Amino acid sequence: MKNDKNDLEQELFHYALRLLAIRGRSKKELLELLITKARKFHLSYEQIVSVIDRLESLRYIDDRKFAETYVSFSVCVKKRGIERVIRELRERGLSDDDDDGIDHTRKYFQDCYAEDEIAFARHALGKRGNQYRLLPIDKCRKKVYGFLLRRGFSSHVISSLVDEWCKTPYNKRDKSS
Repeated sequence: MKNDKNDLEQELFHYALRLLAIRGRSKKELLELLITKARKFHLSYEQIVSVIDRLESLRYIDDRKFAETYVSFSVCVKKRGIERVIRELRERGLSDDDDDGIDHTRKYFQDCYAEDEIAFARHALGKRGNQYRLLPIDKCRKKVYGFLLRRGFSSHVISSLVDEWCKTPYNKRDKSS
C-alpha cells in the first residue's frame, strides 16, 4: 500500500511538472490544482505539500520569478497597467505579506517600466484610441479614460494622456462650431 501511495505521489509530481510546462504558476495556483487532482487519488494534504516542497527545492516554483515574468508579459505583450497586473497577481495567490509578493512586484515594475508607463498607455490605446479621436471631446475623454482604467493604468498617467489624446482637428472643429 505504501508503494502505491508513493507511486500516486510521483504521478502527482509529474502532473505538476506538466502543468508548469504549459505556463508558469504561483504556488497557490499549483496547490489548488494539485488538491483537485489529489482527490481523485485519495492523497492526503501532507503528500500534496510534499510535492509542492519538492518542486520548490528543485526551483520549479518561485513566486518572485513568476511575478517578474508575469509583469513583463502583461505590460509588454498584453499592454496592461500595473494596477491591473497587481490585481491579477493577487487573484493568483501572491500577497502583500510575502517578500516575493506584491511589494516586490510593484518595486520591480518601478525599476523596469515606470519611466515608460505613459508610452505603454499610449501604445495600449493603439487603433481603439484612433477611433476615439473621431468623437467629440467629452466622449473622447470618457472613452479614453475608461479604456485605460480597465487596462490598469494609474489615474495620473491616464489624465495626462487623455489631455494629449483628445486634442485632434475634429475635436477642435467640433468645439468651435
